[in-house]
Amino acid sequence: MAGLNSLPEELLDKILRCLRVGPVDTKAMATLSLVSRKFHRIVEPHLYHNITASCFHSDHGHTQGNIHDLTQTLSQDPYLAGLVRVLKARRDKEPQKNDVLDKIRAQPDRTIRAWSLARQYSTWEAAAVLSQSLLDVFTPLLPKLTTLDLTEYRWAQDQSCMIGFVADLPRRHPQLKQLGLRLKATHSVLALSQAFAHPTIERLSLQRGQFISFAQYWNHWGQQNSKVKHLQLGAARGSHNISHVALLQDACPALEDLTLCVSRGDHMLADVISILTAFKGALGRSTVRRVEIWSYLGDRYMAIAAFKNPHNTMSFRKVWRKWSCMTWSLKGTEGHQDDPNMGAILHLDLPDLPGNSGERFTLHRNLQVCATILRFMKTPVQFALFLRGVLEQTHVTQIREAFERKNVKFGYQCWAMFGRTTE
Repeated sequence: MAGLNSLPEELLDKILRCLRVGPVDTKAMATLSLVSRKFHRIVEPHLYHNITASCFHSDHGHTQGNIHDLTQTLSQDPYLAGLVRVLKARRDKEPQKNDVLDKIRAQPDRTIRAWSLARQYSTWEAAAVLSQSLLDVFTPLLPKLTTLDLTEYRWAQDQSCMIGFVADLPRRHPQLKQLGLRLKATHSVLALSQAFAHPTIERLSLQRGQFISFAQYWNHWGQQNSKVKHLQLGAARGSHNISHVALLQDACPALEDLTLCVSRGDHMLADVISILTAFKGALGRSTVRRVEIWSYLGDRYMAIAAFKNPHNTMSFRKVWRKWSCMTWSLKGTEGHQDDPNMGAILHLDLPDLPGNSGERFTLHRNLQVCATILRFMKTPVQFALFLRGVLEQTHVTQIREAFERKNVKFGYQCWAMFGRTTE
């Protein structure tokens, strides 16, 4: 601790900024803030930088939440509220109808069963409306908020409250840069038009989007000059339609990054290629520099990414568990050092090869996705395929043939773990 005390405050602040990016133990940071007045002054802005609020959750028939206490605390301490930059609000999912029926099925009286069922759902809807009212009261207390994540926040059934809430964001949060929304009904499409119209939002994350309703509202918001540069789409399987999703690329003239989150299944490849085809106009623009695809594999996500990198480096991401990853970089191979468009397509986190037919199908399927990205990006791109296990010559031949069928020049170099190089 004496060594930390001797460090300049500017250096300590930079260290805490780096730690804040990853999963930092809040208790450890709070303990550090109690060491001395100096540490309290330095740590406090980082300690309250990112907060998560559970609006309400259902527990044994009672509705409770911590957002009420948090609202009271922030209203009494404006200085503390001014330190918050990132807010993630969540609300647990509504009880399933079958779960409720199982609980009351033992009751012999049919009237009691019907009353109990109605009471369960009326309580839930009341909690939904009340939580939205608290959200309306809570968010204005954070004047310097830059990130608002509502991707895990379930609105009331018709989601009509979302329209007014999103429309009022420019007045409440003039510094807002990132917004995440959970879409479901037609009302949420109207809320989405307000999000695109926000003058400062550069990063927009949309979860469970049903894009079929976009076309009928295109005249309402299609001519807006959106500032969105980073767009993430996470939709249920089979909810994509090329003609409807294609409207989004026109709504994002300044698009730089596109991230797709798809579920595993027979339709995954068709969904991904459909969306990429819908965005082929945007992918061909000089502004788009990165495309990333996340595929759910049960206990982890698998990533495929392509990006134009002006710094002549390749970034590799190995995905171990759900949304957690390890990253490192390698310099470009010889002969590509001066290529300003050098980038990488990265993949794969697969079991040992050679494997069963399912694993070979996964390799073939994702090679098709990689080739589709390349065809639309229209730029020299270097590939990187990360495989667990041994890459046999038969696999190299399969990869070569997949890309040559797309008229993509293919060459390869292998790296082993811990810096050893193999050919």
